[in-house]
Amino acid sequence: MLPVLLLVLPPSIAGGGYACWFLGHQTAHSFLSDGSNKPATPLINSGASYATAVGAFAGVYGALSTQFPRHQETGEGKDLAKTKQKASVSVSESKKSFVPPHKKAQSEQFQPPKTIAEAFRRYGRPMVFRAGAVGVAFFCAGTLQTVVANKNVGKGSP
Repeated sequence: MLPVLLLVLPPSIAGGGYACWFLGHQTAHSFLSDGSNKPATPLINSGASYATAVGAFAGVYGALSTQFPRHQETGEGKDLAKTKQKASVSVSESKKSFVPPHKKAQSEQFQPPKTIAEAFRRYGRPMVFRAGAVGVAFFCAGTLQTVVANKNVGKGSP
């Protein structure tokens, strides 16, 4: 499973990031155009436009990442609370009979998901929120880079 993830996820993330950036670029370009059907003037990207794009990406993702802890209630946290309750009940029962330490269940130990459905229940929601935040950040970066590059049109080549 891991080799498949290593082969599929990086290109998907790169392609999705470029698609979101390009959508932001096209949106800003359509708002800034004069409405005629003539071909668009090529934009002059400069260091300022690239710096603006990187700053916009970092700022938007940073702002959205402050909301991640609100949505982190995964199934794992709920399962851990249930196992702690069971452990406290089993402590009272363990006074009745002795269980050797090597045979006791370690409830706080990480248990990997058994199926894809269980993995998505545990990790799907945080992953979707992070992917959405990256998409929004790339969209804003593409929009702002286009706006700054549009200011440089007509000033000559860099």
